[in-house]
Amino acid sequence: MGSESYIEFLRRHYEKFKTGSAPYIFEGDEKAFESKAYKNMEKKPDKILHTELLPQPVTGDIKNAKIIFCLLNPGYSENDNNEEAFLRDQYLRQLKQEDAYFYGLRKEYEDTGIGKYWRTETEIVDKNGSITHRPGLFKINSKEYSIVSLIYEKYHGKYSIEDVYNMLSKVVADIELVPYHSNKGPTNAYIKLLDSSQRAIRFLHDELLPNAREKGQLICITRHKEMWDITEEVKDKYS
Repeated sequence: MGSESYIEFLRRHYEKFKTGSAPYIFEGDEKAFESKAYKNMEKKPDKILHTELLPQPVTGDIKNAKIIFCLLNPGYSENDNNEEAFLRDQYLRQLKQEDAYFYGLRKEYEDTGIGKYWRTETEIVDKNGSITHRPGLFKINSKEYSIVSLIYEKYHGKYSIEDVYNMLSKVVADIELVPYHSNKGPTNAYIKLLDSSQRAIRFLHDELLPNAREKGQLICITRHKEMWDITEEVKDKYS
């Protein structure tokens, strides 16, 4: 919509999704869901995008956070449908970008999928017995990598572990390249058809990266730099 910013785009859909019902699809993405590329993806159940769930394009205060993760898309498990009612207010809070925080680090959400991903689970075993290790950055039982433990020890117990988690929840954020839940990430060919994804890429390149140094922000491109259009030239420019 013309010069509409990414944040304005999200807030506009806050109003739409708050009073609307499934399927939850961002305006501009409709053609992508009708495309041959999506019909091919639908043949593989683990790649289906679950539009019965509210999308999660961002989590946390995306413009002002000090640590921002650029991810591929929110995961999916059958339990997400059970958690939807409990997490709905948080999903909408993120879209509105008012008093948004990285709620997956808060105690009250530790038993949800996002809480387990960031706080507790260190590994996931799939149906074939393969083990996937979760990031250890915010896990107190991952001593080698955990900044939670480092901060707690630095202050010599002046603050509790939960105080540290609450503080971090205010300075951490993520942005998803694809806002829709799926078990496995969409193909790059399909991502190129999603208007919401192209808006996220432009937001990263036009606002987040150019202003990161001035704002003291750390931008972490975790999945996948090619899909986020991070070339060697871009890396050299902002490193």
